[in-house]
Parts: sequence; C-alpha cells; structure tokens
Amino acid sequence: MIIKSWCRTIFLIVIVIFSSSLLAKPAFIGNLKLGGCAFGVAVSGNHVYVATGSRGLQIVDVEDKEAPVLIGSLDIHDIALGVTVMGNYAYVTSYDKGLQIINIENPMVPVLVGSLSLSGYAFEITVVGNYAYVAVDDGRLQIIRVENPAAPALVGNLSLGGYAFGMTVAGNYAYVTVGGKELRVIDISKPAAPVLVCSLNLSGYAFGVAASGDYVYVADAIGLKIINIYDPLKSKLALIGKTVDGKAHRVAVIGNHAYVMDMVNGVLKTVGIKNPKAPVLIYSSNTDSVAWEMAVANDYIYVASGNAGLNICESPTG
Repeated sequence: MIIKSWCRTIFLIVIVIFSSSLLAKPAFIGNLKLGGCAFGVAVSGNHVYVATGSRGLQIVDVEDKEAPVLIGSLDIHDIALGVTVMGNYAYVTSYDKGLQIINIENPMVPVLVGSLSLSGYAFEITVVGNYAYVAVDDGRLQIIRVENPAAPALVGNLSLGGYAFGMTVAGNYAYVTVGGKELRVIDISKPAAPVLVCSLNLSGYAFGVAASGDYVYVADAIGLKIINIYDPLKSKLALIGKTVDGKAHRVAVIGNHAYVMDMVNGVLKTVGIKNPKAPVLIYSSNTDSVAWEMAVANDYIYVASGNAGLNICESPTG
C-alpha cells in the first residue's frame, strides 16, 4: 500500500548534542510586562500577538525592538492559551470557550467575530488556508473550517491516543508529538476524514515540533531530533549522541537554523542545520526566563515568558 510505503520513509537520523561549554548570557533587548501570564505568541509584520491568560489577547508594536509598545487588547472572558495569525485574523485558543477568531485589521481595536466550542482546552493551533488545526487536551486533533470567520465549523476529528505536546502542519500532513513519546503523522488531505498514517516512537520526552523541507524537527528532553520524512532508502533508526544536560521544549526553524528553547530554564540554543545529517550547535545562551512559546521572524525571537510578559532577543546565528 502507498500509506505503508510512505510510513517507512520516516526515520530518525540524528540527535544534536548540547554542550554547556558554549553557554553565554546575553540580555533580552526588549521586554514588555503584559499583566497576565504570556502563554502563546505569534508575529506578523511589526506586530506581535500574545495570548496572556486571563488578560486575553494583547497586541504589541515591535517596530522598535528595544521599546515594544502595547497598542491593542481584547478581553475574551476566558483564559487565552494559544494564538496564531493569518491575514487579518488572530486565532486564539482558550480554556473553556474553545476557538476565538478576532479581526485584527485595525490592531488597536481588535474585534471578536466568531467562536467555536471545542472538546477541551488547547495550546497548539495552526491555520493553513481555510482550515484551523487544533490539538485538544482530551487527545483529539480537531479540524475547523474557517473560510467564514464569523461561522467556524468543526469538520474533522481524530483521536490521537494521548495529550499533544506539539503540532505543526506541512503540505497534506500534520505532525503531532503525542504523550511525550511519539511523533504521529496524520494525513489531512481530506479535512473531514483525517487519517493516522504512521507513528515513530521517540526516546526522551517529545515536546515541540517544526517542519521544513524533507525534515521534521522535534525538541525533547535530551535535545533536538531531526527526522527524515521523505527518503525511502532509510531502513532503520540511526541515533548519534548521548544524554545531555539541559532540555528542549520548543523549536522553530528558519532557513539553515533551528532555534531550540528550554521552557523551564530559558536556555536558548541555535543549531546550524544546513546539513541535517550533521547539525552543529553554534550558540547557547541562558535567558533566565520561562518560555512557554516562541516565534521567530526577521532575525528576532519573540518569547512568551509567562508572568515576565513578552521578551525579545536577536536570533543568534554565530
């Protein structure tokens, strides 16, 4: 079968070894306290959108990275957990009220235009085209049609078999880290009927996930794992590395660099991935900040740092 053949193309090819000897300690260049707990963050142009718990969605102008300014906010009357932005809309996941869709055409006056209850709370949300993909705490991937932002509709539902710690979407597939132990690959080419294609057992504890080209990048308790999702010639797992100090919870990939962050201790690492089979740790710094989520854009990293608010630093590339 085609599905079984495709399944065999997913193989772990390497683990990056993180060394504390490269540790540096630069300060964030910008910070803004937001009054709530910053859980989620997304960036679009000169604006950063932060899901700040009981303070809802807050919108920050970051044209001056050293002096970010709060320019808009919206109380969603719930605990805002995750956020992503597509076009003129911000999509916010919350604790009790599910998905909230907010018009941000005027970022100083965001307006709630639509909402949809979900089967539980969610941190992870991705919007691609006319669909939003939400990993819900009850172990479900829920697919929502958002073509009409005023009337979002649930169209697809798939049990993941465990809590989703990370999710990304690329092409016709969603990649989800489930239960901390597995990467699951889901065919979403038919949004109303998502199908589990295959899964890969991962040692360690898998959290964040990002996709770029033929590779998926997973942040877990022992470092960064790079997984080939294309090459059918690989026939078995090939692990390089050992248990290391420091953990990885979040990952973002831009060009030839992967940015990996320890959510608890705020250690930020930059890994060169020009050759995914031979990644190179080129920078490591201690930010002394909790990091619930991060977004990378235009050489800057924006970190949702809990009660510390929004932190901004330059993306170190060595």
